[in-house]
Amino acid sequence: MVDILFCFQHRKITRTLLGFMSDFGLVIEVGSGAKSRRKLFEKAEFLSVGFGSSDLLQDVRYLGLRGESVDFLLTENVLEHVFDVKEAIREIHRVLRTGGHFFMVTPFFFPLHDIPYDYFRYTAHALRLLLKDYSKVSIHPVLLFPFMTRFVLYYVCLAEK
Repeated sequence: MVDILFCFQHRKITRTLLGFMSDFGLVIEVGSGAKSRRKLFEKAEFLSVGFGSSDLLQDVRYLGLRGESVDFLLTENVLEHVFDVKEAIREIHRVLRTGGHFFMVTPFFFPLHDIPYDYFRYTAHALRLLLKDYSKVSIHPVLLFPFMTRFVLYYVCLAEK
């Protein structure tokens, strides 16, 4: 039953991501693994960053990219696995060009996964503080059920530098 609910939530996240889409130059996806969003960005230069079959084998805290070089950076279910998340957020901000966008999905009411590397859950208030250096921030809760506003499965964030 829980897996069915998560399937519907993942579809919602994809629809949300499609709503933010436009023509981008360089798109970086951090931590996608086998579930890359590459097909959504066919018109962009696209690089996946992480481990395994990624284009670049880098840590999100040290991307090794030129500053102000990325148009759109996305992470889905990544930052809860980064112990020093402030450093990761700083690095993402550094590589984004002015006017660039950071799209992030982070779980809240969600089972532990990738144990023992699942460290944190962030509230909307914590996310606003982490993203304080961005010019615009929008945070969208993905609810378990529409009438249960306190049961947030994920937060979907879009931040503009």
